[in-house]
Amino acid sequence: MSNDGVVAKRRIGFMVVASWALATVITGLVVWRAVAVLDDGTRTDVLSAAQVSGLLTSASATPGTTSASASSVTIPAAASPATSVPTAPATSPASTRTATTATTTTKPPAPTPTPVARTWTVTGGVASAACTGQVISLLSASPADGWRVKIESRGPDRVKLEFTSGGREVKLTATCVGGMPSQTTTEDD
Repeated sequence: MSNDGVVAKRRIGFMVVASWALATVITGLVVWRAVAVLDDGTRTDVLSAAQVSGLLTSASATPGTTSASASSVTIPAAASPATSVPTAPATSPASTRTATTATTTTKPPAPTPTPVARTWTVTGGVASAACTGQVISLLSASPADGWRVKIESRGPDRVKLEFTSGGREVKLTATCVGGMPSQTTTEDD
């Protein structure tokens, strides 16, 4: 084969590689833009790794009743998903006149229970839940490396998770006991 044939094959090879790289970049940009357009930013049920690390760092660890360790964090009322803001009823001029001539007694609204969060580290990963009174809600569930998490219930009566890896299963069930998240863990090998 002559030098001209070798040079021509190299050019063709270079063109194929350059075309593939350009197609890959364009496809990546199209996918990135499509995800940016379709993501409305309302996904609040999943915490980022930094948020989970921040929760774990800020929480003081206390030994649990099972093989899991746990920590408690009080969540400000504004951050709780179960907190609602009461709105004043609309009044018309007629009802305002009636209200000024009649003596009315208004009870202050009942205080909203302060949400209490708890984070548990178990064999298969980390889970966080919060109680507002007797209503529990899942805050996060992150499997450890090599594990998967299946969320069976996010609340309001109980949080139920299953961490699996190979033939191993770790089941975590959490409920509110006296306004505090409480969990039980079972492991199957």
